Amino acid sequence: MEDRFQLSRRALVASTLTGVIAWPEKSQGMELPAAANQAWEALGGGPSDLFYPETFLGPWQVTSVLVDFEMPMGQDKVKDARLVQRAKSEMNDPLVYEQRFIRNKAGKVIADRIYNVEALVTASLGGQKILEDIQWDPEDPNIMRLSMRQGPGVFTRVTRRFQDEPAERRLDTSEFIEQVFESADDRAPRVKASRCLTKYKWRTTVESQGGPSIVATQVVSDFPTSFEGAEVVLQAQGRPEIVYTYKMTFQKM
Repeated sequence: MEDRFQLSRRALVASTLTGVIAWPEKSQGMELPAAANQAWEALGGGPSDLFYPETFLGPWQVTSVLVDFEMPMGQDKVKDARLVQRAKSEMNDPLVYEQRFIRNKAGKVIADRIYNVEALVTASLGGQKILEDIQWDPEDPNIMRLSMRQGPGVFTRVTRRFQDEPAERRLDTSEFIEQVFESADDRAPRVKASRCLTKYKWRTTVESQGGPSIVATQVVSDFPTSFEGAEVVLQAQGRPEIVYTYKMTFQKM
C-alpha cells in the first residue's frame, strides 16, 4: 500500500500536509484556533496558513506537468529506485485534476486541503480511490490525518511556511512538511520530509480570454531524514535527495 501511495505523495506536499506520530485528541489548539495560530507564529512557524487572493476563490481545473527531475546528491543516494523510474515515466505527461479554495472563519481565502488532497491522490492513481477518511481542521490547518481503505494511515504536519508577493498579481508560497507513514506491523513508522515551493501569477478572467487565469511553477523537494540513518543526513548537508519541478495551469470551473 505504501508503494501505491508513493505515487501521490505530491498530493500531500502540494496540498500542504505532514507527519505526526499520533493524531491528537481534541486539544486547546483545536478549540482555540486563534490562540494556537498566534503561538505558531510566535514560535517562528510563519503564518498560520497560506492565504490567497480573492481571485483564487472557488473550484478550478488544474493541469500539471512534471518538467524536470533532479537528484542533487546523485542517483546512487536515492534509496528507492522506483521513485526514479516513476519520475521518468511521468515526465511531460499532463495530469488533470480539480482543486478548490474556500474561506476560513476569518474570511480569508485558503486551500481546501481535504478536497484538494483527495482529488490529486485519486487523479494520480488513475481514478482509484484509496482514501477512507481525511481529518483536517481549516481553523487549525497544520495537521492532517489520512486513513486508507487498506493498509496503514499517513499523518502530515506543516512545520514552517512562508509567503510573499514579489510583484503585482504574483504570489510565492513555501511549506516544509513532515510525513509519517504508519507501519502495518510492528516496525517503526517511515518518516519523510519535504518542501513545497510554488510561484503563482494570475490575470483576470477577461484578460485570460478563455485560457488559464492562473499559472504556477511548483518545486517539490524530498530530504533525507534520520529514519534513513544519521550518516545519510550528514552527507546531505541540507541538500534534497530528489527535486521535482511542475508547471501548472488553473482554469476556472
